[in-house]
Amino acid sequence: MITNNPYQDRISKEGIIIKGNRECSSRYKSILPILARYNKYAPLKILDFGANYGYFSLRLLNDFPFADITMVDYEPLLKEVYQENKVKNLHLINKFMDIEDIEELGKENQYDIILCMSVLHHFKEYKKVIDLFLKMGKIVIFEVGYPEEKPVSNQSRVKPIYDYLMTKQPIQVNQWIQHDRPIFYLNKDEICLKGVVRNGCGIAGKKTFKEIETQIVQRFKYKMYHGTLNITLDNPVTFKNESKLAVFYNIFPCFICGLPVWNIRPEVRNCPTPYMELMSPFKLRDFFNLEDNNIINIGVNRAYLN
Repeated sequence: MITNNPYQDRISKEGIIIKGNRECSSRYKSILPILARYNKYAPLKILDFGANYGYFSLRLLNDFPFADITMVDYEPLLKEVYQENKVKNLHLINKFMDIEDIEELGKENQYDIILCMSVLHHFKEYKKVIDLFLKMGKIVIFEVGYPEEKPVSNQSRVKPIYDYLMTKQPIQVNQWIQHDRPIFYLNKDEICLKGVVRNGCGIAGKKTFKEIETQIVQRFKYKMYHGTLNITLDNPVTFKNESKLAVFYNIFPCFICGLPVWNIRPEVRNCPTPYMELMSPFKLRDFFNLEDNNIINIGVNRAYLN
């Protein structure tokens, strides 16, 4: 039987059976924007490393029924969860995996998404674990402790893990919800641009939608919210004049907290700019609870930058 004092929420198709010590729903909510880039029926390959009682795997299985999901954890009672929810595309590795085991797993598998939620502090060679996961996964989601956190075990590793992860320029995804630990993702194709939300309605918000709304719907299959989110970047960047939507406008995808959005800008000569104007099917200020001068991280594909 599952213990009455679990680390994660114990869930079934009917909902929460036993509430865990760690809050889970907000953690899953924070990664939903990342998942929004995928079709619900996509045959994703997902690794949930440190699955505990399988909360995230089961939520993912519900949202992506055709995903191939592997749960990894030495927790003995995870096997009970696996047996209760056994389907052909849910797999279990029920043991502690050391560096050599992870290396072997990486030789045989590549994943679309890897979840590594509050696991790294269990590894003395955490740098190698991070690097291995980045080789194995297209998108890797890490939950780690803040440098000042004092966890129950391996406290001396918390700050070094955070500092090393920061050298990879990860993009934080849970700034918009209340949670006790930061959650980041890394995608080798994306770079993180830091900036702040600014007031004002730019060119796209004032007139662009009337001029090119039909083209936007035809190309992206979305009806965009009539208004844009304006960002001032900490450091100016030079965008390539590609992905033309109309004679005078360039448009390309980028990501806020992992959520797909689109940067729209007038076609200009190649020169640095500190400004971005983002559009989405959602009113982004409301979606992420944003106000003027809030810090924001934008993920941009390196291919769109000079």
